[in-house]
Amino acid sequence: MDELSNFEKTHSAGGDDAAFTYQFYSFVYQLLKLEKGEAVGYETKDDVHIESSTGHIKLIQVKHTIQKRADGTPINLTSLDSDLWKTLSNWIEWVKVSKKTVQELDSISYVLFTNKNIGAKSIINTLDDLKENKISINDVINELQKLSDQTKDEDIQKYINNIKSFDKRKLTRILKSIVYETGNDNIISKIKKELELICRFNPSSLEKVYKLLISSIFEDKFSAIKGNTNFSLSYDDFNQKYRNCFEEAYDRENLPIRDIPIETSLDFELLKKEIYIRQLNDIYAINSDMDIIKAHHCKLAWDNHMLDWNRLLLPEDYKIMKSNAIRHWDNSFQEAYHSLHVKLRKDPFYEFQEEEIISLAFGCLSKVRNRDIFYRKQNLDTILSNGFFYTLANKPPVIGWHFFWEKLYK
Repeated sequence: MDELSNFEKTHSAGGDDAAFTYQFYSFVYQLLKLEKGEAVGYETKDDVHIESSTGHIKLIQVKHTIQKRADGTPINLTSLDSDLWKTLSNWIEWVKVSKKTVQELDSISYVLFTNKNIGAKSIINTLDDLKENKISINDVINELQKLSDQTKDEDIQKYINNIKSFDKRKLTRILKSIVYETGNDNIISKIKKELELICRFNPSSLEKVYKLLISSIFEDKFSAIKGNTNFSLSYDDFNQKYRNCFEEAYDRENLPIRDIPIETSLDFELLKKEIYIRQLNDIYAINSDMDIIKAHHCKLAWDNHMLDWNRLLLPEDYKIMKSNAIRHWDNSFQEAYHSLHVKLRKDPFYEFQEEEIISLAFGCLSKVRNRDIFYRKQNLDTILSNGFFYTLANKPPVIGWHFFWEKLYK
């Protein structure tokens, strides 16, 4: 009976199922951490990979074990761990096949993502010494040869030989670019930790959001694989495609508002170079450091709230807010400069007086400052509204106060 149990355990698909599931969860985890301009792929360039708009590629090998130590934690990633050497060898093969030059390797990084932990004595410690230039690549190769001599595992020997026989300059770049993300045993908790930020205004929605998101992504992944197509999602794809999964996370009719402390210890010389401050200063709306502080506080409040709202605000809603803000400005601009346009209609050769323009420009600014921005039915306060207008008047400016603002600041 014991022999049969051992046979069944050895040939069980449980380990493989856990590994595949862990890989999928790891993909979701990376997806939730994506930044603007990035895209994450599933089983295309690697188990998981992340590509940025700058062309940088992060190859992520995902390794999972169901083997436990006596204390119930996953086994350590040892110096003769087959997963480790297979991973490193796979990256070497990828570089070979892709025919990357030494210079091109600077735009590639490598991540070993695993639920295993690093032991006290590990080849990874040796590789870390290489990163810190404490040892040379020849020292590493000597260590690899020693490990190859120690093991009788032919697969490990094959992986190690493939690594140590690779071009030394390229090998050095690769080994120095590897990040070891170990100890990731509870990947589900890590995913929920990322979701907590989105669900913080309605914590009870976390479990529902989690289940909806996981099932939705899994179905799309399965459909892609079944259709023999790559499964990849950009930051914007994710926000668009899975936004309905987050419906429960927050009140759709209201954005969360928080207090932003006023900063008084500012680099005023640096702030004076900002386009929106220049625009205000040139029409004499800035007459003291306190005026700069007030304007900066509004813009900082808007910028910080946008960081909070980044995963809550739908692209369509932001477009509406921006469109309405620009329309408010345009109406105010036309109203403020109506008298000037009348003079130009009557006399095309009318000579502008700078003092006249500055007076009208300040009138335009005042009208805009008194306009509130709306998110759906929510009225955003004056500080946030002014901050949005200052953001639009910054780099690159899409609005301005001076009659010739486009010529002066664009």
